[in-house]
Amino acid sequence: MSGMETQIPLPTGRGATPRDQPSAIVKYQPLEGVEDPNRYQYGGFHPVTLNAVLNDRYVVRHKLGWGRFSTVWLAVDMGEGEHYMQNVAIKVGAARNGLTQETAVLERLQEPSSIVPTNVNELIPPALSSFQIHGINGIHPCLVTSVGGATLEQAKWASSQGILRLDVVRILAAQLVTAVAHVHEKGIVHGDLTLSSVLLHLPYDVNSLTHLDIVEAYGPAMLRPVQRIDGQPLTAEAPQTCVEPIRWRPVPEEITPTGARIMLADYGESWTADSQVRCDSTVPDVYQPPEARWDPRTPMSRPSDIWTLACTLWDLVAWYPLFGTWYHGNKDITAEQNAVLGKLPRGWYSQWGRKSSYRRSRFDHENRPIDPEKYPDLEGRFETVVQRCRREMGMATMEEAEKEAFLEMLRSMLKWQPAERLTADAILRSSWMKHWALPEWDRQRMIAASFDQPSGETGEVWLEDPDFFPDWLHFPV
Repeated sequence: MSGMETQIPLPTGRGATPRDQPSAIVKYQPLEGVEDPNRYQYGGFHPVTLNAVLNDRYVVRHKLGWGRFSTVWLAVDMGEGEHYMQNVAIKVGAARNGLTQETAVLERLQEPSSIVPTNVNELIPPALSSFQIHGINGIHPCLVTSVGGATLEQAKWASSQGILRLDVVRILAAQLVTAVAHVHEKGIVHGDLTLSSVLLHLPYDVNSLTHLDIVEAYGPAMLRPVQRIDGQPLTAEAPQTCVEPIRWRPVPEEITPTGARIMLADYGESWTADSQVRCDSTVPDVYQPPEARWDPRTPMSRPSDIWTLACTLWDLVAWYPLFGTWYHGNKDITAEQNAVLGKLPRGWYSQWGRKSSYRRSRFDHENRPIDPEKYPDLEGRFETVVQRCRREMGMATMEEAEKEAFLEMLRSMLKWQPAERLTADAILRSSWMKHWALPEWDRQRMIAASFDQPSGETGEVWLEDPDFFPDWLHFPV
């Protein structure tokens, strides 16, 4: 299905007619808190505006975010008539980066699962529709999905402590690994398994929110004027203003078991493992699998996801990334990995610095850290950025048996050689998953199910912090 964009009202001189040839590159003043205005060029972003009508049915109400290849908008679907209203998320892709692959991935992921114990849509956002915008900067693929809340990265660092409760860690980890196992079962490599790709479910039915509700709860959209560096008037390629993303507030100061419900999102970097070959990794350096750095001819595949997943599971429980450094350079990150996992394979070790002063100043001839406090092993890091931080903040720590099971699971995921890493299905069968994470998730699902009432009855669900939500918001069951 394809469609044109119309504006309400249509600004004078800002039509949406695509051109055959790009105009000269225009440079814009940098802005904070929004996408780079320089992406609004031929082949780049489409200048979506608030109150625009996309594909003759979606009214844009707010911005949800942006990424390398798209902007994402909160819109009202008016496609079923004036009495029908559904809030949806619309990803508007850059003209030179099609979303066809992402749409196909999401459609495949909606197929029945032998792994997911609940509705697949609870863990994977459904692809509701797709269309195209024929705009001034080219032809832009658009993907319509359900609306998610804050990312786990945002929620974690919005907390006063930056560390999640252990019961919440277990529930989130069980869902995340289950979602990844489902993705891998369908032959898909996610490619970006970090906390920023995991969305919390909103703690209410988003379709109960009218536009006035959204303004009352989250404030009006904040606009940042776009200006050209040369001081000339804006042309149709760029919007008059960039919109700051909605701040789903309050982002919980503490994620509770009730609110620990997630969706694995962001499939813009995903691909089909059996029919496509990719040898590069787009995740941040500290989450990159080592083969992406030291053997770029090796195709990235599901084992590459497993490495990144291990780093993300560590992020759930810890205050600081497993391989984090101040400088994030390749040599620095590899030094951290070397301290945790032992000596690199022979070919990689030679590339890293078998004879280099960098390596020799940090590790002895038997590959032991010269300064163990600076380069601790896995247990040392766990004690420092998990246990000690939790004790200092008055939070529960992991007991010894659970700690050993958790670290053993991570070791099995963080193998130098991709073929030696656990599969996602095997992770679900690991001791920590079977005895701690999955049972915690099962308990929470049983508690949630206890709120269910017979058809036709309504009530109100009182969550753990009733002051967390606006006064006008209630939760019909």
